[in-house]
Amino acid sequence: MKRLIIILALSLVSVAASAQYIGGAKYKDIKNTYDPQLYTPSTVDPYSPALSGVWSFFVPGVGQMLSGEPWRGLAFFGGSAVLAGIIDDCRSDVGNAIGIDAETKTIYWTDRAKGQRNLWIIAGCTVADLGIAIWSSIDARRIAKVKNMYYQDKLGHTSAVEMNFAPSLAFSPTSTGFAQPAPGLAFTLAF
Repeated sequence: MKRLIIILALSLVSVAASAQYIGGAKYKDIKNTYDPQLYTPSTVDPYSPALSGVWSFFVPGVGQMLSGEPWRGLAFFGGSAVLAGIIDDCRSDVGNAIGIDAETKTIYWTDRAKGQRNLWIIAGCTVADLGIAIWSSIDARRIAKVKNMYYQDKLGHTSAVEMNFAPSLAFSPTSTGFAQPAPGLAFTLAF
């Protein structure tokens, strides 16, 4: 497990070093200027909010790094790595606190208090790690949206493609003179 964490850490440093970085905008400087709920995608967007969010859920911190915030990403990754290390240590302690009777093949506690305490620690750290993953995912999407809005303003391009789908109901005449309902789907595309 420790080797896996070291490999992931080196991979993240590599991602941070090769991440697309466009100078001039730090998230902490522009976060109060732009509301990510007002974000509309544009052709000039350098960052993908969806990709950042998905990456950050599975490996906390990668989405922040992909959005040009490497230190913020390393903080999320570090928190997740610490919890993974605690879980790994407690897992091995639980394994040491369990014994197996060779004749009856029954499992018993050799140190019940220590085993149960470590199980509670594992459960707590797992919940905390899931919380970090969700928080990291939401944060990475927000960063990508805010930075994209900054670059849209900086470059003067706010054009976006907007698609809308809406149910529709039209009445079409029949040969008997009665109007028959014709359900459908309306599609609008704005450039």
